[in-house]
Amino acid sequence: MEKTVKQRIDNKVYEQLLSMLKNGIWKSGGKLPSESELCARLQVSRVSVRSALQRLQALGFIEIKRAKGSFVRGVEDIFDFSGFGGNIDLTRKEFQDIHEMRGMLEGASITLLLSRKAMPDLSNFIDAYYGLFKAAKNLDAEEFTRHDLCFHLSLIIVTGNDKFIRMAQIFREDLFRYLKESNKFLLRDHDDEKKIRRHFEDALVFHTELFEAITRRKGRADEIHKRYLERNSERFDHYYNKIGSKERSCLPKTA
Repeated sequence: MEKTVKQRIDNKVYEQLLSMLKNGIWKSGGKLPSESELCARLQVSRVSVRSALQRLQALGFIEIKRAKGSFVRGVEDIFDFSGFGGNIDLTRKEFQDIHEMRGMLEGASITLLLSRKAMPDLSNFIDAYYGLFKAAKNLDAEEFTRHDLCFHLSLIIVTGNDKFIRMAQIFREDLFRYLKESNKFLLRDHDDEKKIRRHFEDALVFHTELFEAITRRKGRADEIHKRYLERNSERFDHYYNKIGSKERSCLPKTA
């Protein structure tokens, strides 16, 4: 019961801070109040404030700088493609179709997996997770994508549901294309290694959250997955609107 209450408080703090950001209380590039100031303003513990700030950072709304504080990252900063020299080899319609299929199949697999009393063998999932870190360290987007594919497919396969696995086999090539194009964004600042490393680190935040939710039951895996899909949809939508297709945005919002 105590854990549930804490989760509700943490979620409330997150929603409050997110609302303030969306309403422009703190402008792009501006510094947020310190953790202690936010605690006093919202009348909550430092743990709840820190949890909310970490979620906002994971979604790219803010940047936490060690010994300096938290700073607002505006949309133009989060989705800045000024250094992106490549093209996305997916039409808007192709992205939309794969995005919807991925959300349904992965989401259902995660729900099914966590409903099991005994956790199945997650060795492939674990290997893929650590492979992502190795690829990120080497700034290797191609290798990162291969491990990324294994990371997501293993969640479907490990359910043991033959129908899900069959769908994953059919869906595999499309998912690989989707991830390959998505991971091009990691190298968009091709002349700035420091920024590239930050892009890889940001990508690892979601994978770590989902990994811990699955392996340690730390956090809500379904909510983490939903937030990631929403963020990826926003990223592609911004790309198509600003750089790619001129057609009207039609990407769905994740329910």
